[in-house]
Amino acid sequence: MPEQHAEFPIIETKRLVLDRITRDHYQWYLDHFSTKEIIEGQGFEGPKDIETAKEELNHYIVGLFEEGKGIRWGIR
Repeated sequence: MPEQHAEFPIIETKRLVLDRITRDHYQWYLDHFSTKEIIEGQGFEGPKDIETAKEELNHYIVGLFEEGKGIRWGIR
């Protein structure tokens, strides 16, 4: 992992927190990206089951950071 990505940054403001999405968030990923209104116009179908959600979460969100290619935050 490149040094600039050694630790996941958490960004806080008065109104929100941008925080790390982890492998533990697979149920959220399934629920969120299975919602028609969320995926409409995205160019992909949402995951159909929990196993697909785990694979996609690992590839598109968690893996992106671990490979030093980028960061995707969750908003709290």
